[in-house]
Amino acid sequence: MANRKIDIFEKVRISAEHDRLNLDRQIRTIFLWILTSIVSSFLIYHLCLGISGNTICRLTNEPLLFYMWPQNSSIIDSLATLDYAIKDKCLFIFMRSTMSFILFLFVIYALVSQFWSADRYYTSGMILPFLLMLIAGLVVSFLPIAPLQSKFLLSATSPMHYNIVKSAIVIHGIYFVTYMLIFRISAYIRSQR
Repeated sequence: MANRKIDIFEKVRISAEHDRLNLDRQIRTIFLWILTSIVSSFLIYHLCLGISGNTICRLTNEPLLFYMWPQNSSIIDSLATLDYAIKDKCLFIFMRSTMSFILFLFVIYALVSQFWSADRYYTSGMILPFLLMLIAGLVVSFLPIAPLQSKFLLSATSPMHYNIVKSAIVIHGIYFVTYMLIFRISAYIRSQR
């Protein structure tokens, strides 16, 4: 009987250790994801500053790139009426699309990697908060450019690079929450087996 109790506790210890290692792997992956996306967005922005406005506008007009961030279509009309330089307007749309494309690749990676993941670590109550954050982020991402100065929303009086940073925060937030939902829903499904 004593051997059986030790075996049960040993199995629980091994399972807890396995779950901790999987959680550590997820945290490392998320950290790498955030670091890579921020650094690559920063580098692309600085590379674009040296490219002519015509080139950036041609790239922005590519439908595949333009619709990588679907919210671009809802903001293009209000952006056309603002007093920014054409290059700045194109750079704004280009950066939003490019950041979305980079982060979309990470979401695809997350989806594919979950097919081979074996972790069953699931904390109940984690899906609903992330789902609510995703909905809130999507609502904020479709808000038009505010005519007055705003610290947090896109603003017609802010310099364009500020609006790019504000968009980057929203885009990264939406993709981060999507990424976390993929991990949490997958873990929930595996915990039910």
